Amino acid sequence: MSNIFENLTVTDVVGAVTVTVENGSRVSIENRKHNGLAICTEGRIVYSCKGREYLLEKDHAVILPKGASYSFRGEEGGAFPLIEFECVGQPFDEHMIIPLGSAEPYLRDHSRMGELLLFGGNRLMLISRLYGLLHRLGAPREASILAPAMKYIEENYGNPDLDNSTLARICGISEVWFRRLFAERYGVPPHKFLVELRIGRARLLLSEGRLKVSAISELCGFSSPYHFCRAFRAHTGLTPTEYMAQNRVYET
Repeated sequence: MSNIFENLTVTDVVGAVTVTVENGSRVSIENRKHNGLAICTEGRIVYSCKGREYLLEKDHAVILPKGASYSFRGEEGGAFPLIEFECVGQPFDEHMIIPLGSAEPYLRDHSRMGELLLFGGNRLMLISRLYGLLHRLGAPREASILAPAMKYIEENYGNPDLDNSTLARICGISEVWFRRLFAERYGVPPHKFLVELRIGRARLLLSEGRLKVSAISELCGFSSPYHFCRAFRAHTGLTPTEYMAQNRVYET
């Protein structure tokens, strides 16, 4: 599955404020001026639009489409961070409630965008920040579950003892469920993904030609130069030494 915001092009970020909603309050909006993204860390809001109701509650976000007319009521008061933006190619024409898992990363994005908006000349930084937020927000659910494991792999792929059991524990799920979700999301089992990542890193280091094969083997997380050479040849058809000779980008 692709990101639901894949075809959206952000053209501007026009606001990052926090809206306070009181318990029992009712508000009507006519022809919303900008697209909105509201985040809930406390309280509850019920939106009504075109005969449908949408509940925004803790650790969820809601997309508020530009041009929409709707009303909302505060079922439980709270403060709701809101980002307003302009875009083209938007995939939504009605309210959309999206679970966050944890709202904390999104609150950091909101806070940073609020700071950037205080000064001029930050349009590209604002758009970049919003793209990062939307990338996380619109990713398939399994991606958010696996996110802790992917971060750990990025930081520890050079550890030869890295295994599925460790990664599953980091995600808080069983090893069987971890392997299944990983294969569904990335198209390969976790072990194969890790080996391909290590081989890719080894290719870069070999093309630089500054380190010995044994050092590259250790840096890339192989248990021994022997296992490194076997895996590298299986993936590339060349030994590490042959690959270095054919792909070296400069001479020392």
